[in-house]
Amino acid sequence: MADKAADADPVNQKYALLPAFLQAKGLIRQHVSSFNHFIASDLLKIIKAKGNERVCCDADPNFYLKYTNIYVGRPSLDEDYVQTELTPNQCRLRDQTYSAPVSVDVEYTRGKDVVIRKGKNGAGAILIGRMPIMLRSDRCVLTGKSEEELARVGECPLDPGGYFVVKGTEKVILIQEQLSKNRIIIDTDSHGAIVASVTSSTHERKSKTNLVNKHGRLLLKHNAFTEDVNIVIVMRAMGVESDEEVLQLVGTEGPFAARLTPTLQHCKEEGVYTRQQALDYLASKVKGGGRPPGNGGSGGGTFMRRTRSRVDEARDILANVVLCHVPVVHFDYQQKVTYIAVMMRRMLYAMLDPSFIDDRDYYGNKRLELAGGLLALLFEDLFKRLNSDLKRQADTSLSKANRATQFDIAKCIRTDTITFGLEHAISSGNWTIKRFRMERKGVTQVLSRLSFISAVGMMTRITSQFEKTRKVSGPRALQPSQWGMLCPADTPEGESCGLVKNLALMTHVTTDEEEVPIARLAHIMGVEPASLINQSELRERGCALVVLNGNILGVHRRPKYFVRSFREMRRRGRVGEFVSVYMQHDTVQIASDGGRVCRPLIICDAGVPRVRQEHLQLLREGKWTFNSFVYNGLLEYLDVNEENNSLVALYESNCGPRVTHLEIEPFTILGVVAGLIPFPHHNQSPRNTYQCAMGKQAMGNVAFNQLNRMDTLLYLLCYPQRPLLTTKTIELVGFDRLGAGQNATVAVMSYSGYDIEDAIVMNRASLDRGFGRCIVLRKYGTSLKKYANRTQDRIVLPTAATPASTTRPTKFRILDRDGIAAAGEVLTQGEVLVNKQMPTNTRDPVSNPAAMPDAFYRNAPVSWKGYSGGEKCVVDKVLITSNDDCSCVVKVLVRHTRRPELGDKFSSRHGQKGVVGSIWSQSDMPFSERGLVPDLIMNPHGFPSRMTVGKMIELLGSKAAVCTGRFHYGTAFGEPAGLADKVDSISQELVEAGFSYSGKDFLHSGITGEALEAYIFMGPVYYQKLKHMVLDKMHARARGPRVVLTRQPTEGRSRDGGLRLGEMERDCLIGYGASMLLLERLMISSDQFEVQVCTHCGLMGYQRHDGVLVCPSTRSSEHMAGLKLPYAAKLLFQELTAHQQSEKELLVVSFTDLQPHSIRRHCWSSHPPTLRPKPPSPAAPARRPMKQTSRALRALSPKRSLRQQRTSGEDDSDSGPASPSAAAGGSSPHSFISLSGRISGRGRNRPTRRKRSVAAADASYALPELEKSDEDFKREWGISREREEILLAEFRTQLEAAVGPLKPMFDRFYLRRFLRARQHDLVKAKAMFQAHLKWREENKIDTILQDFHFQERDAFLSQYPQGYHKTDKMGRPIYIQHIGAIKIKQLAEVTTDDRMIHFHVQEYERCLKYIFPACSKKAGRHIDQTFAIMDVKGVGLKHLTGDVKSILTRITETDQNNYPETLGKTMIWAMVRPMLDVRTQAKIEVAPSDYMKLLLRHIDIENIPDYLGDILRRERAATRSQDELDGGIVSGDSTDLEPAGSSTQFISPNLTQLRQPDTVLPHEQTTSLATLPLAQGAASMQPASPFDAQGAFMQQRSSGHTDSGDIDDFRDANSRRQSILSSGSSAYLSAGEDDSDFFTPKHGDHPQVGTSGLSFRSDRPLLMVDSSGAASPHTALQVPVAGIAASPPATSEWQQQQQQQQQLVDAAGEQRPPLVSEVGASRSNGGQDLTVDWNQAQQITSKGDAVPLPMQIPILARVRALEGKLPKTGHGGLTPQGTLLQRVEALERAMDSVLRAQANSVEGQQHLPSGSKPSKTGSSSCCSCCCIM
Repeated sequence: MADKAADADPVNQKYALLPAFLQAKGLIRQHVSSFNHFIASDLLKIIKAKGNERVCCDADPNFYLKYTNIYVGRPSLDEDYVQTELTPNQCRLRDQTYSAPVSVDVEYTRGKDVVIRKGKNGAGAILIGRMPIMLRSDRCVLTGKSEEELARVGECPLDPGGYFVVKGTEKVILIQEQLSKNRIIIDTDSHGAIVASVTSSTHERKSKTNLVNKHGRLLLKHNAFTEDVNIVIVMRAMGVESDEEVLQLVGTEGPFAARLTPTLQHCKEEGVYTRQQALDYLASKVKGGGRPPGNGGSGGGTFMRRTRSRVDEARDILANVVLCHVPVVHFDYQQKVTYIAVMMRRMLYAMLDPSFIDDRDYYGNKRLELAGGLLALLFEDLFKRLNSDLKRQADTSLSKANRATQFDIAKCIRTDTITFGLEHAISSGNWTIKRFRMERKGVTQVLSRLSFISAVGMMTRITSQFEKTRKVSGPRALQPSQWGMLCPADTPEGESCGLVKNLALMTHVTTDEEEVPIARLAHIMGVEPASLINQSELRERGCALVVLNGNILGVHRRPKYFVRSFREMRRRGRVGEFVSVYMQHDTVQIASDGGRVCRPLIICDAGVPRVRQEHLQLLREGKWTFNSFVYNGLLEYLDVNEENNSLVALYESNCGPRVTHLEIEPFTILGVVAGLIPFPHHNQSPRNTYQCAMGKQAMGNVAFNQLNRMDTLLYLLCYPQRPLLTTKTIELVGFDRLGAGQNATVAVMSYSGYDIEDAIVMNRASLDRGFGRCIVLRKYGTSLKKYANRTQDRIVLPTAATPASTTRPTKFRILDRDGIAAAGEVLTQGEVLVNKQMPTNTRDPVSNPAAMPDAFYRNAPVSWKGYSGGEKCVVDKVLITSNDDCSCVVKVLVRHTRRPELGDKFSSRHGQKGVVGSIWSQSDMPFSERGLVPDLIMNPHGFPSRMTVGKMIELLGSKAAVCTGRFHYGTAFGEPAGLADKVDSISQELVEAGFSYSGKDFLHSGITGEALEAYIFMGPVYYQKLKHMVLDKMHARARGPRVVLTRQPTEGRSRDGGLRLGEMERDCLIGYGASMLLLERLMISSDQFEVQVCTHCGLMGYQRHDGVLVCPSTRSSEHMAGLKLPYAAKLLFQELTAHQQSEKELLVVSFTDLQPHSIRRHCWSSHPPTLRPKPPSPAAPARRPMKQTSRALRALSPKRSLRQQRTSGEDDSDSGPASPSAAAGGSSPHSFISLSGRISGRGRNRPTRRKRSVAAADASYALPELEKSDEDFKREWGISREREEILLAEFRTQLEAAVGPLKPMFDRFYLRRFLRARQHDLVKAKAMFQAHLKWREENKIDTILQDFHFQERDAFLSQYPQGYHKTDKMGRPIYIQHIGAIKIKQLAEVTTDDRMIHFHVQEYERCLKYIFPACSKKAGRHIDQTFAIMDVKGVGLKHLTGDVKSILTRITETDQNNYPETLGKTMIWAMVRPMLDVRTQAKIEVAPSDYMKLLLRHIDIENIPDYLGDILRRERAATRSQDELDGGIVSGDSTDLEPAGSSTQFISPNLTQLRQPDTVLPHEQTTSLATLPLAQGAASMQPASPFDAQGAFMQQRSSGHTDSGDIDDFRDANSRRQSILSSGSSAYLSAGEDDSDFFTPKHGDHPQVGTSGLSFRSDRPLLMVDSSGAASPHTALQVPVAGIAASPPATSEWQQQQQQQQQLVDAAGEQRPPLVSEVGASRSNGGQDLTVDWNQAQQITSKGDAVPLPMQIPILARVRALEGKLPKTGHGGLTPQGTLLQRVEALERAMDSVLRAQANSVEGQQHLPSGSKPSKTGSSSCCSCCCIM
């Protein structure tokens, strides 16, 4: 074979380049070269940087400290004032850090003298810290040592290095994959719009600049501006003042000019024509204000910083922040303008042709961050921290007027800042860079020492910052650009698949190179600087821009010639070999930055390779190295981008005239781990991926020094072998010297049933001979600590068990005289390895620590737990040493030898794993004619589905290797190059040796001795023993420890826990019907507990002092009975009982509401008559509440008096804006009343047996601010009201001094909430408010009402019904939630947690901006609370989930940090209670089931929702006559009277609104009766019904207090309203949104006309009119009519109203649409024409109706529509007789009967507050009365 290779063509000799490459670069050369570059170059750049070189002092202008040089020494250790060389193995054993000193040369002032300190002998003058050193780097002691020298220092010659040893642990910095910096990326956003983005990165700053396309305009998006700004305005500010210049820069072609027209036009509309105007415009968009003047120090002198103007800030942002990587010298923006023009041109190209959009996953757009770059970022951050500490010390010392000695800054330099910072980052893996706000986790990992190949594979691993939980295929897919750069097979399974990758065998990662020489060379070669040519010449045909690392160098007239010439210069060594040049579109890109992946290729001239036989001969003779091929222009490195401009051939036979490069070897596209697989190109792809994972878990030899190591866990194979069928990769990486498997003779056959499902049958004699035998080494260690009181731990020999006895206890048997286990001792379970003792007192000082008695110490031994089954281990070795802290360290290594047993895991190198199914004696195994007995038997069914043909070829090749005596090769893609044996040649060798060409043998059965009928495929296969062994996983128990709280068995093998019977196992037992087995497993064998239960009330009893079991309710023992139940259930019942809730009648008091909002699309309405809750029976006895002894439980008691609640510090009438969330601490604007219903024992709701209970928070009793007495105020807040005002003024002063002038929204009430939240501590409140401002800025809270659109609002409210409803007696809006109707799973499908949080915050802002000001204006006092009613009927254990807890926790954090003292106080669940503070918990009160009295104390009867106040209204209506209905409320099935003297009447929406399915009403069918503006000082007005955000907003706009700003809003809003109404679409108005969203059409909404010509919609309108029949002057009346148009009488009063409304609209500058004025109208409704005119209405209706005449027409329309819909048998044929009210009552009775029949079958979309089912019609009704239509 060797002779054949020698005579082969040069193409087959290229393999010799691979060992030369690895010899020159090494396996992990990217890590070592990166660290070397950091030490040699980056460190000096860091200390020479502008902000790091000098440290100055504000107190003394003459003081300075200047760094002149920096040095990194060799790893050393100072012990006893002697410096010794430090080796890595010494650090591993002693738990030390392998680090070297970092020193600097400095120049500084001391007094009036200038001190210059320089070091010598390669070391600096002053030590500033120690830096961990990477193994095998230039500073490592192992560099340049031979194998013998490495053996002397205890290192393995095959260890590649590239990792750190920190505190005795080997840590590797994983390669981090990032998007390329300083490159233009053209991509699309979530809406499909084209976006150009550049991530600029310099040493001083990092920023991201985006160009976005909105409405055809190109806008600059940057976080330095408050909003997106026109890019042409930015160019104006940079000096491009002419549109012609812009077009010349971007492109004068027709398509480009057309696309730029909207941008130029927008610039003109903004009135920006000059540079100064552009700067003024940008200055108005800059975030934040001018910086306040700062103090330079105290004492020695004060220097005021000049505050810059906004224009100067804008100019500075354009120069140094936007595209910060493009340099701007003396505010010359020419280069940056050209760069922006290139970005715009590429965007326009992508708009015209989508093929110009970049692929973010293309590997040419990626950069890899190595250890050197990451350490440079970390070191610079720590170095800046060191300098800031020095500056602070200098300021402190030099500011003192009287100093005894001169200040010497050199004595103040601390070494621990850099030392501990680097050590902590590498040991923890947390990379925190404050300058760039970079916080990464998992950057470093512990180096896997499971096997040699696992350690090498980990050094080539690449991790991505992409979220592993996101199921996106793009970043995970195998990109074609990864060919040759990344291994296509080596990636993990599961969520990290495709995100964690590995480098290929010959991949090199570049480091940064100097740009200045390259730029100079480019200019010499004809690149014209862009600043010296005209803009039009930039786009000349044939010219191309030349870009170096993202910066534009200039223009070249002959770009292709330039590229060829530049490559030739690189091949001749005039340019760095890793500099790439390539053509991309109309630019020439030159890249010399670090992090690019590249690989070497052979250069071809017209298809002829430059590498020839004589070159390879020089290499074999040792005269040439790999770098010689590069320097002579035979090889070159190509990165991904340049490879795209090349044509690469795999083999020389593929070389054609257009081929530019030739692969060195095709198998180098695989990585180190995948290269171990023989014939991988014959396997199914997933099998190779599986092997890459299992190959790292295989046991073998870790390193040559494995027996000198003391790792935590070490697996070693006793007799590892080299594979008979090997690959070239195995020889290259040295795997053949450190094997991880054994060659086993495998017979592929079915032999017994123990080989199914990949199980294998093993030969016992083979196991006896050592097959699969392994050693497990585990380290046990401890350290002897020293304490502050001079005591320390000690190790002593244990004393005898008794004074008279001389023998020690058994567990101390193996201890030596020093109290440490002796080496070679055999261990049994529970024996002590180190008898350590600790002092009991480590705080109080002791006089003589060395003479303390034995009683002063307590035992803390290190014991060996052992294995189950009586396995014995041996103490292998004991190490006693000391660490960096001078503490004594004791390590004991325990050795356990194992042989394979049933269940152990084995696998071949082809991803076919299996466990040992059976072990047979050799006499029972089959044997061949030659007497060969297989070591293991494999089932043949493992081949067809797995398609591992490579395993079959491996068996043939290994068999031929045994016969011929030489190793065979199975290198990937190696057959054409002679690197892999072909199957034909292998079969020929088998035939020559006397075997079958197919590898099959004739076998006999070992059991019967008969010959087997079939030929058996048998031969050697390399098998790996994996680390998964039964002895480490086997676990079972009968009895054992239990958890103290639940009395259930513990969990986990280490805790001797029980086996969990999960939900799926439970379902299986249920499916089998094994109910008794289920009972036995889940209760009897787990936590069975017997309790005594009262059969009368269901409460668990207790044992009295006399031993009698009694009921806690009746104190009687008559009805007590025994009951067995799980102890966990008993705990649950006790916890519920603690909240006055029994297990029989579970009343869950309250759940939190997640966000407040106006009731825009979902309103609360009356129950249908048949589904309304029935009043409780008067005969039912009230349950007496349990006696509570805890003060916290008394706070929940319904018997708590009003006085107690007022004096307990819970009054908070002005604590801030409303929030529905009760999940967080702090007081809430909501005063909660919670309603709950009964839940049966099986957890199912039973409507027929429901009861109601109320929990009210005593915040509902809060008095107005002016009415609260000074005594109560001081009792609540701890200070007087006057003192609070003083602190509040001081608080505002400090804030404005720190952050500048505050916005108007931050008024005294806003600031007071933060002051109260921190107990009036100004320092804490200031920090809290500043964090709040930062949060508002980062999340853009100020514009969240306009920017955030919660499109899924309707679906969200259908799963979580809630909304506002009128006001209470104090003027606060009533907020209602139906907690029992929440559907947790459906909520997760409707929206995400993040959007829910955004909606939550948006509603906070909406409440602050609109709802509370409207309520305050109406009530005549400050309102910032809501009265909340929480209906929790239906709440059960389904709401106690982790998802609920997660969202509540997030809401809690948001509320507590940004809306303090505004949150509800109504949490009782155990999982939520820890989130609440004392004030919140104290505001929970449980009211009795008769809650109407409690409601009426706070809410007027007309403001109580129908479904809550129905019971009382029925009772009151029954005691009154029909004649008393004048001025009352007309409801669907009951009436109620207004209080005496009331001047308003309410008409239920049951009679005023009828909506048909899929019906959109034009504006002619809507009547508006409220046209008068609100009168001045109308203090007696009643709220709109419901009092929601729309009503409040309308009152503001229709009042006489309308200012000029409102008029402008009316003009814009009215204009859009007319266009929407004229198109027949629907619209609604919601408070809290800007005009752009007021009139957004929504499906299913109907336009309605309100005051001032505004069209708006209230989901539950209640009409309010005066007793005279005229419209009330202070609210809007909306009557959407379906099927009929009503026209009002042409009276003078009505005309006057129209004229006044017209005048108001005319004043706003717009013309309102005409009202309905026709006499009659006709519309088809449900197949029936309904036509009613005014005269007919007067004849039908009667004056006895309590309804004003103008309102009877729409009511009559609805009545007639309902009569047409109801069946004739349902209403008995209604005739137009009697009054309108009588017809309504008859109609409602008919509806009642229909609902009873349909109650169980209807299905709808709306969620009723009562929990009943909605209508089966598909209409989007606003309330239950509409659902039945």
